[in-house]
Order: sequence, then structure tokens, then C-alpha cells
Amino acid sequence: MCLSGAASAQEAADVRLVFRGVPASEALAAIAEAGGVNVAFSTDLVGARPVWCGGAGWTAEDLLRCVTGAVGLDYVRRSTGTYVVVARVVEPVAPGAVAGLVVDAETGEPLPLAHVRLADATAVADRSGRFALAGVAPGRQVLLASFVGYRSSALRLGIAPGAVARPTIRLRPTVASTGAVVVDGIEARGASEALGADVGFEVLPERVAGAPPETETAAPLANGAPAPTSSVGGPALQPLLGVGGRTFRDGLSLQGGEAGEHALALDGAQIYEPLAIGPALGSLSPLAVDRVTVHKAGFGARHGSRLAGLIETQHVLERPADGPLAVAAEADVYAAGARLQHHAEAGRLGGDPVEVTTLVAARRSLWDVVRPASLDRALQAWNDVDPVLAAALDADGPMARERFDLHRHGSDLAFADLHVATRVRVGPLRSLQASVYRGTADVATELVALGAPVDGALDPSAPLLARDATRWTNLAATLRGEAVVSARWRVGAGARLSRHALRQRYDAVDGRDAGLDGTEAPDVLEARLGAALDALDLADNGNALDELALEADATVALGRGREVSVGAEGVVARSRFHLLSSGFGSTAFRDLDAAHTQARLAAVADARLRLGARWTVEPGLRLTARAATGDVLAEPRLAVRYDALPTDRLGPIPLAGVAARLAGGVYRQFATRVELATFGPSALVPDVAVWLPVDATVEPPSALHLAGEVLWQPSDRWAARVEGYAKALPRVYALDYGALLAADAPPPPLAAQADFLLPEHGRSVGVGARVERQSPRWAASAGLAVARTERRSDARFDGRWVPAPWAEPVRATLGLDVLAAGRRDAGLLVRARALGIWGRTWALRRAYYDVLPALGVDAVGPFALDRPEGDRLAPLLTLDVGLATTLPLGGARRAEVALDVANVLDRHDPLDWSLRPGPDGTPEAVTRDFSGIQPSLRVRVSL
Repeated sequence: MCLSGAASAQEAADVRLVFRGVPASEALAAIAEAGGVNVAFSTDLVGARPVWCGGAGWTAEDLLRCVTGAVGLDYVRRSTGTYVVVARVVEPVAPGAVAGLVVDAETGEPLPLAHVRLADATAVADRSGRFALAGVAPGRQVLLASFVGYRSSALRLGIAPGAVARPTIRLRPTVASTGAVVVDGIEARGASEALGADVGFEVLPERVAGAPPETETAAPLANGAPAPTSSVGGPALQPLLGVGGRTFRDGLSLQGGEAGEHALALDGAQIYEPLAIGPALGSLSPLAVDRVTVHKAGFGARHGSRLAGLIETQHVLERPADGPLAVAAEADVYAAGARLQHHAEAGRLGGDPVEVTTLVAARRSLWDVVRPASLDRALQAWNDVDPVLAAALDADGPMARERFDLHRHGSDLAFADLHVATRVRVGPLRSLQASVYRGTADVATELVALGAPVDGALDPSAPLLARDATRWTNLAATLRGEAVVSARWRVGAGARLSRHALRQRYDAVDGRDAGLDGTEAPDVLEARLGAALDALDLADNGNALDELALEADATVALGRGREVSVGAEGVVARSRFHLLSSGFGSTAFRDLDAAHTQARLAAVADARLRLGARWTVEPGLRLTARAATGDVLAEPRLAVRYDALPTDRLGPIPLAGVAARLAGGVYRQFATRVELATFGPSALVPDVAVWLPVDATVEPPSALHLAGEVLWQPSDRWAARVEGYAKALPRVYALDYGALLAADAPPPPLAAQADFLLPEHGRSVGVGARVERQSPRWAASAGLAVARTERRSDARFDGRWVPAPWAEPVRATLGLDVLAAGRRDAGLLVRARALGIWGRTWALRRAYYDVLPALGVDAVGPFALDRPEGDRLAPLLTLDVGLATTLPLGGARRAEVALDVANVLDRHDPLDWSLRPGPDGTPEAVTRDFSGIQPSLRVRVSL
């Protein structure tokens, strides 16, 4: 028996205490001390269960009532004034429930995946910000809600027996991350919720550094200025641990995975990006995208079937802060875009108010208006005819070296996209959302090489004209409804459509084809080469993929700390992949025309089970039935989370602020992605991505994940994260160029995927660490990741393991953001990012290792093509700096200006190598480099 408090009883006084996960016995002692009252209790009776109580205006007796009620006890007050905690001896009453909505306090925008906690019960809001808690004890309760980038909120509720409380919880933005990428910190929810997925969002002006100290949280700072963007639209993802950022020729890589081993989804519909060319080409408008969530190794069953992970993006559907209409426009050296948002009240339905929020956003590239000089120079340097590949594919024999002396170069880049989205909200618990997106992109090049005169005369066969054009379009449409139908049940249903079409046409002619005699003037020569090329039936590659899906899901709260989600999904995917070799290289290149329709049905179950105050277990299972084969494939998954209590220790080591997650399982992918090397002589687009829903002749790619993460946050200003992963890929695929280039093969085009896909095995292990330091006016971070990613095929490289072409064995990042001047509504942000990558292999253009060995070429001079691991690129080191500011224009209107200078040190790090004949005719490596310094000014005006 313990007695805490003053020497004599006093009346309960107002106290300023808030308990968040504090053991009940400690809370009682704190109440006695702060309130000046005597409290007698048995430690065995009270125990150490955590409690969440307190708020403004609470008295000591209010706190005492909350704490004892949270642990199922009661109290009595003796005539001496002493409060004695006793066992509850009341008749059982029907429990109540809570079903509500978490929104942004200023915009009304729902906050998906917000965390809500009531005593020892926890709920995670769905994609529309809705949550439900069942089995709640009647009486006064404290509901805590938290979301990254927002101030946590405590709401007092009165729960009636058998009744359902329906609160709307409004969270206010607080200090958030520069660069628009944040990692969840330790708030009212368990810190382990920050592990397994990273979150980014569009920086809003309210998320400003320099706020009063009482508003500081564990999140990094920002000043509301424009955030750096990436070609996936919205926030740049490069700073995330385990996520390899884009270079000019590489897609994102999640923890050693190839670019196609994760999905990029917009409101749930997949977007396909077959080619990346630095900042000049992107899929989604930054003005249209509000939030990006990256699910990495060990992700749950509800996030789908993918080998590496999922990148989820969501449309901006926030309510304008100042009036029903808001307009924003943005322009930089690469593109210009605009966004319109509208919010309206549309009466009432069943007693609930109806609100309609609409978004329209559009963007267009400016390459035809202004061409950034550094990028244009880089493209011109890259866009050269590769003499080794051209000679290997030339039907009439090797081409002479002088035929590749450049005379004229031209490259065109163009893209445009349109986003339309709307959400209808009926009260706080029901909503219907629809969106449509369409994007187009074009990359084209034309180059003329005249050749060098010999003895004053031009070889009539030397002039060359090459053209290469790649175009793709994406269409995505979604419709989804969600509702909280009771205190226990949340349900949702929807449909999504994705359409992707890629076409690549290329060819080349020389002076022989144009009938030149070597005496023509350059303009006549070009005209005759052009006429000869126009008369050809150009080589034509294409890939089309349509996917339609219907889905339904439900989440049920089984009690405190126990939640189960179930769902079903039906998918029909139709694709066509064709290679028609009527043009350049046709004597060696075999026709391919593969069309396939895939139908599959998936059932999904995920659970979230709290085991005491420290442990949470998340089992999951995904079952997929394929119509073509009749088999059912299982994907079991499991994650375990640990959140240390303030009193926990590991021997002499305190564990306060420590959280951990261990996850793993089986992962499959029902559409494979392969890299198609461009057989044309131009080097600007060396390869593109092709997507194929697997047919009945091949098994779906598969992977096994094991991932662990530890987060240590000793204070609101320091955070350190360590992650490790191991992946085994029993089955992945690449294009079989031996089959595609078989000259003696039978004439019918290849059609079955087993005839042109090459099975491979993969494995990847890695470890990474990231440290962050926050303050009201600056933030710094440092990260280091070390990984080993390999592939093996029985048919290539003597069946040995070789590094993957996209592997980055060592990757280091540094970041610094300083609010140099300003206040909450305006300021000057200075930012710097440094990136270093070491250990890259596969230095030659991919076609050297993929195409030439299939043609029987095992070496080019001293360069062996069967050992890509021996061809190493020099380290890539880059430093980017920028200035950004927000200028208030009155009300919610503002102007945002950002000046970014990429590669400020003007380094020309190597992209890859091509081979050229040296003075003595021996091939030597010629490095194609990244572009040098790249300044960019971006202006956004919001009205």
C-alpha cells in the first residue's frame, strides 16, 4: 500500500497535467504531488498499465477519475480527505463506441492514416481520415489524435452506455520538413508506426519554422517555400533511407529493387514511366500531388503484390483556406502549370451536410520555348551515334569511323498532363472520390553525320541520318466510396483503370541508300538523306497495357488494440508487346508480337493486434487465383512492432525513445517489367521499360523479404534510424536477346512469354543509417546506405552472380536547411544537399552486355563483355544548393520563389561509357557525363 500526497488533506485543486502512456501508478503519484492531495493505493491493484488523461482545466479529481477508470478501478474519499483507490464494485454497463473523422483544422482536408488513441485502444484512420473504436468504457474519456506535420490534439468525450460518439478531430499544422520529405516522429502514438513507410507531402505555408517553442515537435522544419520536386511529382524522394534517387537515366530503386519492382500509384491507380531523363521529364504535376507514402520491404498484404514496394501518391483535395476558390500557378525552366481548387456546400443529405471539393490541374513542358543550356549540352553530348553498336547491327557490314563525325544534332523533349479530381463528403463519416489523370511524353532525336573527307573527297557511303522517336501516354481513373457504418465497421469499395501505351520508332540511312556520289553540298545531302529515310517503313516497337480493377474492403474493430481488415480485388489486364524489325538491324532482329489477357482474383486479410503496452503484431495474408492456370498463390506476411516504455532498460542501457519493427513474408508480382535496349544507332534513349502481365507459360516473379528497423528518438530534436533488409528473389525475368536475335529461327513471330523472357535469380542485402537534428530555425541530416544487389542466370555470364546494373553499393547523403531570416508567414530558407555514390559497375551502355553477346560478340578490343562487374564507373559526387522564400500577398494569397542550383560544383561525373576506335583503330572508352551546373528558378503564385 502506497500513500502519496501532502501531509494533510486538501481540496482538489486545478492542475496542469497531461498523461500520455504513463503507468497508472506513476500517474497517481503525480496527481497527489501536483494537486496537493493524499492518494492511497495498492501498487499490486493499480499495476503499470499506461493511461492517457489530462488537459486544460482538469482538476486533480478529474484526473483521478480518468486514471482509475482507465484501469478498471474506482476511488472513495475518506472523511480525512484522503482518496483511496479501490476495486470497482458497480454493475456492468454496456460499452460505448467512438466513430469519427480526423481533418486539417484550417482546410478541412481529411488526414489519412492519422493515429487515434483512447486509453489503451488505438485506431489508424483509413484513406479518408475515418476511424472507429469499439468497446469503450462509458464516462468521461480523453481521445488523442496525431499526424505527422501536425500538432497532436486531446479531445474530452462523454461516452454514454451503448451509444456511439461521432467527433470530428481538427489538427493544426506545425513545424514540418524541408524538402517536403518527413519521417514520422514519436508522438502520442507508438514510435514504431514511423517504421516501414516514409511519408512526404506538399509543403504548406502554415508549416513554418520559427514558431513559438511550445509548438515544436519531433518533425523537421520548413518555411512554406516551394519544395524540391522529383519526376514522380510532388516531393523529392531522394533523402529517404533505402530509396535511391533518380539520376538522368535511372528510375527510383527501393532497397536494391529494380525500378519495375515497385508500383507508382495515383489515388490507387498505377502510373507507368518507361523512361527518365533527369528533371526534364516527369509523370505527375507537383501542383496536383499532395502526399507521397513509400512502403518498403515487409509491407502489409493490403498494399498489394509487388517485389520491392509501393509509392502511393494522392491528389490535392483540400478546402481553400480563404473563400470557396483558390488558384495557383507555377513555372520553372522545365515546365509551367496551374491548379484550381473549389469547395462548395451542396445542401444536406439525411441530416448531414454535403460538401464538394474539386481540383483541376494542368502542366506543360517548356522545352520548345526555352532550353536549359546545361541540359541541352548534355543531351547533345549523349546523342551520338555509337559506331560499335551500329556496325554490329548494320546489315551491309561495318561502318567506317569517319561516318560518325557529327554535323547536326536535334533533340526534342515534351510532356503534358491533366488532373481532375473531386470529393463529395456527406457528414464526417461518408465520402465519394473520383479522379482522372492523363499524361503524355515525347522524346525524339535526329542527327546527321557527314564524315570526314579523304584526299579532298567525301566517301559517298559516309553520310548518315538517324532518327529515333519515343512517345508514351498514361491514363488513370479512379472511383471510390468510403464510410464508417458503425462503431466497429469501416467499409470501402471502388474501381480503378490504368492505360499505358508506348511506341518507339527508329531507323537510319546512309549515302548508299540515298544514292549520293560525294559531290553534294551539305543542304542537298541532308535533303536527299531525309527523303530516303521518309520512304522507309521505320522499325516499330510498342507496348500497351490496360488494367481494370474492382475492389471492396472492410475494417472491423474487435476490441481495444485489435483490428482486422479484409478485402477482395478482381483485376483484368490486357497487354500487347510488339517488335517489328522492318528497319535498321532487320537481318538479325526477329519479329515479336505477344498479346495476352490476364484475369485474377485476390482475397486479402490484415490484422493489427496489440499485445500489452509494448508489442503489436500485424499478420497478413494475400491469396491470388489466376484464371489462366487455375492455381491459387499465397503471400503470407508478418510484422512485429516494439515500443519501449519510459522505464524500460536493457541491462544498464535505457530504452526510452526506442522503437523497432521486424517484418517479412512472401511477395509476388503479376506483371513483370523488362528493359528493352534500343537497337537504333542513337544513344539518347538507350533503353525503355516494357510491362507484361505474365501469361500461362511463365510463373509470376516472386521474392522473400526480411526487414528490420530501429528508431531512437532521445528528444524532440534528435532522431536516429537504422534499417536492414535481406531479399531473395527465386524468380525474376529479363529479355532473352539470344531468342530475339536468332537469325536462323523460324519465321513466325514470337508470341509466348516463355519464348522471349529469360528466367533469373536475384538477391539483395543492405543496411542503412540516418541521423537527424532539428531546431526551430535549422535542420540537418546525414545518411549512409551500404547494399549488395546481384542477379544470376544460367544462360548468361557463365551462370555466376553478378552485380545488378542499377546497384549502388555505397550511397551517402547530407542535408542542411537554415531559416536565415523571416517570421512565421514569410522567410528565407537556405538549403543544401550532397550526394555521393560509390561502386557502380556495368559501365558500358547496357546494349554492350545484352545485345552484342547475343550476336556472338564476346569482346570489343580489350573490353570483355562477359564481366560487367569489372567495368567500374568513377564515383558520383554532387552538391545542390538553393534559396526559397514565401511572400504573403494578403489572406491566403502568397507568392513562393525558389532558386535551385543543381551540381553547383559543376562536376561532370560519368553516366556510362561508349566505345570509339582510337587513333590506331583499337577501341577505347568514351565517357558520357552528367550535365554540369544547372540553375533553375521556380515561381508559384497562389490566389
